[in-house]
Amino acid sequence: MGDRDKDSVWEHGENRVPGWICKYCNLERKGGGATRLKEHLAGRGSNVVHCMFVPKEVCEYYLREIDRTKEKTKQRKRDKMRAEDIAREGNVSTDEEDDELQAAIHASR
Repeated sequence: MGDRDKDSVWEHGENRVPGWICKYCNLERKGGGATRLKEHLAGRGSNVVHCMFVPKEVCEYYLREIDRTKEKTKQRKRDKMRAEDIAREGNVSTDEEDDELQAAIHASR
């Protein structure tokens, strides 16, 4: 079983590489994968037809899932920018400086 088959969204649609078929409305797409099916079920996304027959709790679940994924992406981007800012400012310690700091901490105990 590949990674593509492990996503919980496949409980709501049939995986037809490279596309899918919705279990609720039988909409078939020839591409887009799990993300596109989640958008279809959630009724969110400009590149999909929204499912009219998906149960409310499934729709709400994938709305939250899409929001979580977007927030994780934003957080990774913020973390990367923060790390780049710190590196530009020269506030990155070397391994040698880290070793000296650890030795000083250990000696003070």
